[in-house]
This record gives sequence, C-alpha cells and structure tokens, in this order.
Amino acid sequence: MIKKETSNSKKDLIINMTLLDCKAGETLSVSKIRLEEALQYRLQILGIVPGSQVHVLHKKRSGTMVIRSRGARYALGAQAAGGITGVKVL
Repeated sequence: MIKKETSNSKKDLIINMTLLDCKAGETLSVSKIRLEEALQYRLQILGIVPGSQVHVLHKKRSGTMVIRSRGARYALGAQAAGGITGVKVL
C-alpha cells in the first residue's frame, strides 16, 4: 500500500509504503511495525524499530528480500516485509 502526501512544494513529497513495496536500492525510514508480537520482538532485538532506516539490497519476485539495517544484513520473508511501514527516503 503506497500513499502519497504532498505539501506546497514538490520537495516535500512524502511517500508512505511498506517495506514489501520497496525495490532493491531503496531505503525506508520505519514508522510502524504491525506484526505478531514474537516477530516484532525479534526485529526490535535486531534494531529494526520505528525511526530506524532499512536499505533493500536484494529482492526476489516472491517478496523475500535481503536488507541492511545498522550495518548488518538480514533476510526477511514477504510476510514480515509487508508488516513494516514507513516513509521512503529520497
């Protein structure tokens, strides 16, 4: 789900999206995580929390992806990636 919000200038374009919507090479600033409690806790331990940035390194057609967060690389399934929402970093 991608939502676009604009203000008076084109510079202030904000794109809200899930991590699953991101392509390889894009970065997402995490704003909300909506997953089951155990998975949300695991992501929190890894440092993927609201306010952190996640960079997509590789993405398969199935939605499985390799991301980089805080200098470490992690693999996420499509279900986990779909529960992480944020703002695309331009």
